[in-house]
Amino acid sequence: MSADDPRPRIESAETVSFRLKLPRSELERLAGAHLGPKLGIELTADREDLLLGAVGGESYLRFRPSGAEATLTDLCLFHDERAIFFHRIIGPLMILYKGDVHLRLVWNIETRNGPGHYSEVKILEGMTSYPDFSISFFQTSTAAAERIEASSGNQAAEVEDEGGEVRDLLAKAKDHWAEYQRLKAKKP
Repeated sequence: MSADDPRPRIESAETVSFRLKLPRSELERLAGAHLGPKLGIELTADREDLLLGAVGGESYLRFRPSGAEATLTDLCLFHDERAIFFHRIIGPLMILYKGDVHLRLVWNIETRNGPGHYSEVKILEGMTSYPDFSISFFQTSTAAAERIEASSGNQAAEVEDEGGEVRDLLAKAKDHWAEYQRLKAKKP
């Protein structure tokens, strides 16, 4: 890929901080036979840890499982083509599971970088002002996830269960976003 390529790519990310705990079953569901290949991710074991990574890529999330939960212990975002791993995996997991992340993304397109030659992204307790993670983003992602599930050959009842869970999570995200906007408007 040449330097003149107009497709956005995250060249690298400096991880300032992060915090995320989620159900281990969510990792298994994301990387499962139905969603994993369509999202371009896989879940592998690395000693006692679980790696949720981009297939054929250099980006991953390392989790330490403990019972039914998994805690994020490492985040690597490197050469992320079209920022797919960041937009489909990192952002949604942080927002839906009320995680925290502070990243400095270095894009291949200079106009996407800020004054420090990077773009700052902060998600705090699942809330962010980062424009790519707006409510319309979640509506589009939810619709896409439902289409992926429906086209994967699952039984109708399983699709309805997944869709209901996604709709519940989307409703929670909308409520949190509205609360964030309300509190933000009150600040002097």
